[in-house]
Amino acid sequence: MRVLLVEGDDGIASVVADVLSEEQHAVTRASSRREGLALAAGRKFDLVLTESFGQGYEHPSSADLSALRTLARHSPVVLLTAYDWARRVRPEELGVAAIVHKPFNLDELLATVRDVGSPEG
Repeated sequence: MRVLLVEGDDGIASVVADVLSEEQHAVTRASSRREGLALAAGRKFDLVLTESFGQGYEHPSSADLSALRTLARHSPVVLLTAYDWARRVRPEELGVAAIVHKPFNLDELLATVRDVGSPEG
């Protein structure tokens, strides 16, 4: 599966990319929302894993919502976030396929990738 990983923390991005690569996924990394949007617009991905880049501690920022919806037009999106507001919303309210809360367990992340990335997901 071709996966776009949009994550600003290089340590997290490296671990996630390595684990996904071990599972035979082709991972393309982006370290910013802008870079991720540009990559998604120019190439086809089977799945997008993206962090929430906004400063929306109480609710998602309008820039985050716009980016999530734009990414979701191209591919299923899994939001990776540590923000508390994400625990109070359903994925479909944000236009994403799933939400994985940081810190996350890598097995949980892989299960979500399998579920969302499957033809039935």
